[in-house]
Amino acid sequence: MKKAIYWAIIFYMAQVFGDNGTTGATFLTLDAGARNGGMAGSGTALFTGVQSLLWNPANIGWLNGRELLCAHSEHFQSIRYENIGFANGKNNLGLGFSLKGLYLGGLEERTEPSADPISIMNAYFLSPAFSLARAISPKISLGINLKSIYQQIGKNNSFALATDLGIHTRSPVKNLNLGFSFLDLGTKFRFISESNSLPTRFRAGLSYTFQSFSLAFDLIRPLKEDIEYSAGIEGIIKDELSLRLGYKGAFNGAEDFRGFAWGLGFRLQDLDIDYALVGYGGLGATHTFSLSYIWGRNERARVQKEEMLAEKFNKRIKDMAYSFYTRGVEAEKIGNYEDAWKNFELSLVWYPDYEEASSYLDNLRKKKLSEYLRSGYEAYKENNFIKAINWFARAVEIDSTDKMATGWLKASLAALTKSTTENIKEEGKKGRISYYIRLGGEHFSKKNYAGAIKEWQNALNIDTSQILIRDLIGRAKLNIREEIDTFVSQKRWHRASLKIEELWILEPGDQELLQKKNKIEKELNNFVLAHINDGIKLFTQKNYTSARAEFRIVSLLQPKNLTAKHYLAKINSMGDIKPSIAELHQIYEKGISAYTQNNYEIAIEYWKCVNETRPGYLGVQKSIQHALEKNR
Repeated sequence: MKKAIYWAIIFYMAQVFGDNGTTGATFLTLDAGARNGGMAGSGTALFTGVQSLLWNPANIGWLNGRELLCAHSEHFQSIRYENIGFANGKNNLGLGFSLKGLYLGGLEERTEPSADPISIMNAYFLSPAFSLARAISPKISLGINLKSIYQQIGKNNSFALATDLGIHTRSPVKNLNLGFSFLDLGTKFRFISESNSLPTRFRAGLSYTFQSFSLAFDLIRPLKEDIEYSAGIEGIIKDELSLRLGYKGAFNGAEDFRGFAWGLGFRLQDLDIDYALVGYGGLGATHTFSLSYIWGRNERARVQKEEMLAEKFNKRIKDMAYSFYTRGVEAEKIGNYEDAWKNFELSLVWYPDYEEASSYLDNLRKKKLSEYLRSGYEAYKENNFIKAINWFARAVEIDSTDKMATGWLKASLAALTKSTTENIKEEGKKGRISYYIRLGGEHFSKKNYAGAIKEWQNALNIDTSQILIRDLIGRAKLNIREEIDTFVSQKRWHRASLKIEELWILEPGDQELLQKKNKIEKELNNFVLAHINDGIKLFTQKNYTSARAEFRIVSLLQPKNLTAKHYLAKINSMGDIKPSIAELHQIYEKGISAYTQNNYEIAIEYWKCVNETRPGYLGVQKSIQHALEKNR
């Protein structure tokens, strides 16, 4: 009688779960988890976390982190199926544990047709498993499950041991993966006086992922049945909502085994909530709910996204640098050294570690150095010492260690002093005037024309009859005017404003100068207002590092600006702010844009914000140094 009960339950389970042979423990063939279920169980090659423990233990060899799965399924005929799984992976080694359990209640015991059953029985099926996987290469991972199977029907029970073997490979085709597994290889289990085999089967699957979509297909070959198959697709919308569809069938056309599956999932940072509805043909459908917790997934996804963005931005930076480099090479070939110089400089601004561009620029520096020395020497021979000072000073800017450049600059300063004072007879007066002439010449050589004018005016105050000194002062004022015109043409309103203030102090009644001064102040105010508006917009968007850069620029241009002070105080009170990679690159490229427009002081402020957040990032310190040299 007990044998009859046992075989009746086995027959019932086989009909329910699609195994019509003589195997037992057919609950082992059920999908675990709603994500797997929603794709009709086509997960042999697709899943790499705790979801993969059921169909291919090798997949957790790729896991980096910890994952927990809890799933509950309501099957037809009041069958309840539970799953718990945990997996932990690090350094190409994955460990896992899972527990599957099925409960079937309300079974009536009868030995012959009768109005009342002899008894009401329950059936329990449990299978704990330990998993181990190792990625033995960047392309191949191997895995194994060691598990036990316990079954109890009424007061009778049985026990068996089994193993699963799996391999997962990453194919040469990008995003195409293959998976193979032998499942439930193990001992027979004996129930009362009868023995049964486990539902041993071979699975082969492939999966392909493209952006937010995944496709999967599995072939399943039970040892005592015809080949089955399952296929599924998953789409993820905005990293928050997952939609799934699958189909499971058998090549022998068994109607009871065919069925569609569909599911959906919600991602809440590190938590997944999933649901699946799986059809079993004429037998009905099952509902599966699962919760998955992936420790640190949200942070890992953020880091991975930033790494991808960084790679994308780095490629753009190198592409732009190469573009300017090739232009520089072409210009250098045809002897257009000024254009070549400009392009090699821009190449290094985009990518400061570009060795080829740096090498070309060094060669151009040598050519320019020779050119400036030659021009300075020609001016010196013509006794045009102020012009000679200008050329030799430019040579010193290129290479301050060049002895010829520094020597000729020193000689030109001495010659200027001597030629200016040679008609002064009184030694005391001559000595004092010589002192101021030399100091003024040193300022002039450093483009500090206001400083030069001050010293030469001191000399002129000693002897107002010295026409040559007046000529020097006139030359310095003319240079300031030329600088103002250059800054205006470049729309460098801040530098133009500073220079015109210097000249206004020297020539306060010049109406033409006053008109130009008012125009520059107006343009500067508009320029500042644009940065204020950008800063406020970035602040409201919570891009605080970018906002800080804008308000620091405003403070540079207008130190007393109250709006900038207010927002900078608010940002500084927030403590340590960590901008995204995308935000850092936007700031960096703003610096490049400012540099190309000759607004070197603004470029410096942008790059300082990058360097303060990530010191040395993208070689930004070299970019700052380039801008400082250009801004002298």
